[in-house]
Amino acid sequence: MKNKRPSCIAPFSRVVATLLLLVLPVSVFAESHTAQQWVMRMDHAVEYTNYQGRMVYMRRDHIGTFQIYHRVDGDDVEERLVRMDGDGAEIIRRKNEVICIFPKQRAVFVDMRGKLNRMQNPLQASLPGYTPSMTSNYNIVVTGTARIAGRETIRIGIKPKDVFRYGYQLWLDKKTAMPLKAQLIDASREIPLEELLFTSIDLDKPVTLDMLESSLEIESFTWVRATDSQVVGRSPAAQINWQATDLPSGFMLTAAYLEYTNSIAQPRMHLVYSDSIAMVSVFVDVGVAASEQVEGVSSMGAANAYSVMSEGWLVTAMGEVPAQTVRRIAVSVRRDEKP
Repeated sequence: MKNKRPSCIAPFSRVVATLLLLVLPVSVFAESHTAQQWVMRMDHAVEYTNYQGRMVYMRRDHIGTFQIYHRVDGDDVEERLVRMDGDGAEIIRRKNEVICIFPKQRAVFVDMRGKLNRMQNPLQASLPGYTPSMTSNYNIVVTGTARIAGRETIRIGIKPKDVFRYGYQLWLDKKTAMPLKAQLIDASREIPLEELLFTSIDLDKPVTLDMLESSLEIESFTWVRATDSQVVGRSPAAQINWQATDLPSGFMLTAAYLEYTNSIAQPRMHLVYSDSIAMVSVFVDVGVAASEQVEGVSSMGAANAYSVMSEGWLVTAMGEVPAQTVRRIAVSVRRDEKP
């Protein structure tokens, strides 16, 4: 009779089998999703997942730490973002308002909340939005795995196909597709320009209504509503007789506004060009004071702007794109007498 195996082997093999069963669904799930599907799931997760955590935002000349509380109740999405260093500012999104609180200035600014405006979600504004056409201008691939904030993640690379846009590296939670780390990449130099990192995150603990209330006594602060200082009007693009005539591949006009404020009699024109991820705003202003007619490039973090005078109008293109992109667009803006 053959010798029996030691009795410890059977329990050990059952443990290994159990661990494999626990790990297998995640790995199979990860492998069965394309990089594009991961980005699509991330776009939904960052807005429609309950979470709270601490995140760090970094760029070359700045670092900030934030506490975030994000609550989803049916179709209602509410959020509170608190800066843990610096001026201790807070941003609260709820119902139809975005409330910005600045303790040092003892001021509160209230703006109307655009339901579909991703720029009003501070976290979502730092991430690429998913569109089916994004593969026309970017290569999107799964590049590996890593452990972030104690959770397993899939790493996604979004690399531009030319020098006129930035790329991204994303680390997405394997279970939820929640972005736990994101880098905005200057692909030409292969360096990160900005980084967003969750140092801790809880996707299971409920976010209560009291977590969404400011910890400051803001009743005595000065309150300013957007409608107190400006009125913004919009008109169809066909009514605006300025346009960029030399756009990088993939960029298209996606919006056009006439913007009115109480401080100027004539509205300025605001054109928005996008390739589905990168976005460039072009402003055309008349009656700009000579002291403000500054031509050339300016930068802040990953954002670049380029201004040029054209027929007595100041044209400024700005966005989180390389400097050559805003320059190329700005200098090509022309007026068409037949809009």
